[in-house]
Amino acid sequence: MVAARLANLTQGRPEKAVNLPLYEPAAPQITQRQAADMLAVSERTVRAAKEVRDHGVPDLQHAVEAGRVKVSPAANIATQPPELCIG
Repeated sequence: MVAARLANLTQGRPEKAVNLPLYEPAAPQITQRQAADMLAVSERTVRAAKEVRDHGVPDLQHAVEAGRVKVSPAANIATQPPELCIG
């Protein structure tokens, strides 16, 4: 989950910064690969963590952060349509 927070660039070519305020320093640009390398995890794990971060409910995110649920299964849960998750 930490790597997902670090990686602030999407895959592909970086887009130009548009209308960045002059008084606000830009965050360093970190790719998913760089974040994965920094934390000794795979890029796949970083992508899965981003799915959990972007689409998972807070309880699922906290369970992953606490180590109670692994990232890949959590990403599978986070990306399911809501009607499949309610039961």
